Amino acid sequence: MDEFKSDLKNKTIKSMIWSAFQRFGTLILSFLTNLVLARFLSPDDFACIGLLTVFINLCETLIDSGLSTSLIQKDNPSDTDYSTVFWINLFLSFLLYYIIFLCAPIISRFYNIKILSQILRIKSIIIIIEALRLVQFAYLKKTLNFKKISKIYLLSSLISCLLGIISAIFGYGVWSLVIKNISEQLLRTILMCIKSPLKPKLKFSWDSFKEMFNFGGLILITSIVMSLYQNVVQLIMGKISPQKELGYYTQAKKLEDVPVSGLNTVVNQVSFPVFSKIKNDKQKMVNGMRKNLKSITFINIPFMSFCFIFATELILFFFTDKWLPSVPYFKYLCFVGIMLSTNTINTNILKATGQGKTYFFMQVGKRFLGLIILLVSGYFFNIKGLMISIVCIEYIFFIINALTTQYVIGYTIIQQILDILPNIFISFITALIMYYIKNLYSHFHVFLLLLISFVLFCFIYFIFALITKNEGLKILMNIIKEYSQKLKSRKNC
Repeated sequence: MDEFKSDLKNKTIKSMIWSAFQRFGTLILSFLTNLVLARFLSPDDFACIGLLTVFINLCETLIDSGLSTSLIQKDNPSDTDYSTVFWINLFLSFLLYYIIFLCAPIISRFYNIKILSQILRIKSIIIIIEALRLVQFAYLKKTLNFKKISKIYLLSSLISCLLGIISAIFGYGVWSLVIKNISEQLLRTILMCIKSPLKPKLKFSWDSFKEMFNFGGLILITSIVMSLYQNVVQLIMGKISPQKELGYYTQAKKLEDVPVSGLNTVVNQVSFPVFSKIKNDKQKMVNGMRKNLKSITFINIPFMSFCFIFATELILFFFTDKWLPSVPYFKYLCFVGIMLSTNTINTNILKATGQGKTYFFMQVGKRFLGLIILLVSGYFFNIKGLMISIVCIEYIFFIINALTTQYVIGYTIIQQILDILPNIFISFITALIMYYIKNLYSHFHVFLLLLISFVLFCFIYFIFALITKNEGLKILMNIIKEYSQKLKSRKNC
């Protein structure tokens, strides 16, 4: 038992490191590419792609979340299980592409953007390309082989980013974003099919499909509602405001995605398969979740606090003054980002324990509530009201998620708040100090200002963490210490 616990812990640490390397690596590459493209393309170009992403994301959800999640959650899936999911995904991808192809002109007329129809029809090929690799991806995630996933994602991102930049330089405009996206997904699929030991076969079983759909079907419906909720902002904003405003929001979201989505993906990819392996021991799950919450929020909360305080300087440095209208959107998204990883850890508890029905009703109920609030805000109020609603909804979701976790494993909402509170407190104090300190050197060049501010912020935050004997810091230091010792022992061997 101790050997299993030690082995799982080692795999978890390795998986978190490689997953972080992959996610942040691809995000940084994409972000750097976006910095270059922002200098060649207009807010309208990014708004156009932002609208397309809504429809493609919904289709990707239909072919990704449900059955692929079942493969990871199932104890010992067979070759037949993997092959069945592969053929279902492929069939759905062709069906969805056909539907989008037919609906593209209608969508284009609705938003009064002529080029939207042509771009949507071409970019939607991504749906079929992704379906070809989803099973292999699920297999590598289940076996915690994040090292291989990282290498595949980073290489494909690097090549596609270069193609996107070259296309923009040669004047392809909005099509450079399409070229980047399609080439990235195509390379990922080719490499995944080559490197994964799992090869789908000409097998299909209705019994296998029914068994996995009992769990995955609910996850699928939940994911559809979640996808609609996550993308409804772009749909509303694209309709009630000038096209360029959606472009500004899109850029703010991309900047926020680097720390938030990167960390959230690492948490999601690693915590779900790890929790799945200890799903029969509630006390282990409580202990694991507490460590996750303390360590993740120790990183996430201060980083988002820094981004909020220096929002103007960050937009100015990365995107130039052409994109300064993105600042208000970015500040609102910083408040959203603080809670995102915490909510992901809570929902992964339900998925890992096989609480399909509970997960379904909770997620669907939350998203319907969120959709109603956003639609009402978009109809009756301006964009500011819409953004305030987005922030409030994320914190309402935390309350619902925490109460559900309390019901499933006994980790109460009060305990969660108390575990997170020290990180919130020292982040707030550090941010408050930096807000007044930065005025002393506000005349510096924006790069130098950000560099000095980041170093000072980290130093002050770290000092407060040491003084208060912060648990999150201790957990992270132990992880780093254990991993460095293993690296040394390997070198000695």
